[in-house]
Amino acid sequence: MSRARLGLYVFCRRSLFEQCYELQPTFQLLLQRPDRLALNLTEVASYTERPVEDTGLIHLVSGVDEMMSIYQELYEAKRIQE
Repeated sequence: MSRARLGLYVFCRRSLFEQCYELQPTFQLLLQRPDRLALNLTEVASYTERPVEDTGLIHLVSGVDEMMSIYQELYEAKRIQE
């Protein structure tokens, strides 16, 4: 798990953890929220002045493999710019 300024992102196998007795209180809170990561792929700055509710165009990430692919594409684009 990792904490970010605009939210908490948890990458895991949901079915594995939602049955864990020790994590039940935490998962009950987490499962009240959307369970897919929504990214604004046009926003590449590490800091933004936009209001949280102004999401812009979002892309719903389907899983860890897709997240890794997005990361690699952004990393390559940044490396080419330098």
